[in-house]
Amino acid sequence: ELHARRQSLAALIQWFRDEWKRIESRLVDSPLLILQHSMENMLRMSDGLIFLTSGECRHPYDVEEARKTKYRSKLSTLKERGDGYTCLYKSDAIYSGFGWDEFANETVGIQARLISILKRYMKSPWDYLERKGATELLESLLGQHELAVKELQQEVQNLKSVILEDIKLRLKPKKLQFATQDKMERLFVAYGKQTISLERRADNFQLKKDSVLPASYDAMSDWKRYELILSANDSAKQIKKRRMVIQDTDSDNDSVAAPPKRKKILEIENSKDNATGLKVKVKTTAARAEKEDSVHAIKAQMGVDAVGL
Repeated sequence: ELHARRQSLAALIQWFRDEWKRIESRLVDSPLLILQHSMENMLRMSDGLIFLTSGECRHPYDVEEARKTKYRSKLSTLKERGDGYTCLYKSDAIYSGFGWDEFANETVGIQARLISILKRYMKSPWDYLERKGATELLESLLGQHELAVKELQQEVQNLKSVILEDIKLRLKPKKLQFATQDKMERLFVAYGKQTISLERRADNFQLKKDSVLPASYDAMSDWKRYELILSANDSAKQIKKRRMVIQDTDSDNDSVAAPPKRKKILEIENSKDNATGLKVKVKTTAARAEKEDSVHAIKAQMGVDAVGL
């Protein structure tokens, strides 16, 4: 099971590497669609790495599957670590039962539980098993898995660097940030008169249809169903599908019809029925336009030096 999920993540990374190459040239035309699509897939990779390590189930499908398994994880039963304060695993979380920590945890891991049982019959059971060659294959497989996951982590980091470099090349942003702290990930891009902010807040990001790493998705072609389809009208469509709120920076009353003295901010947020729960915010700053019927404009058109007068 662990090997199948790891293959699924490897296929996802390979697929999205090609997917990004295909769509990044359209960043100027459809920045919001492409950045949101990319952020969602990067979060899936991040959650996939955690799924392989601790086995934590962050998405409904995986939670339900873990509850059905015959051999439930014991990681959530652990209390404080050695410092007596912090906890490595959450008591209210659901774990898959086949993550790396299920084997390696020194308290409730498979090795620790096996030793506990065998101690009824011998003093140093693991040493005895090692001398008999009974642990060689298991340790070899776990070692291979640990090395493979580290390589996948590096591939995700490399992909993130490529994405950031391409954003810089295409959008030439004044400010670009991609924070990757777990469950506080945020992509912020400010370019021209527009800013786009995409962020995950705690457990709000959810995949509702399938596992974060479906065991049957072991090839790039399996992930192709998630590709982003772009059309010539996508730039307009992505604006229409979202609720728009215009805020006047000089007034607390949104209903006032008087023209603003400074500039307006057009704020676009995801609608509440967003399936992923990714927080999306777009702000467009419009340049201040002088009214043609203002006194100064009329005087200027007539050649009057208002400032001099």
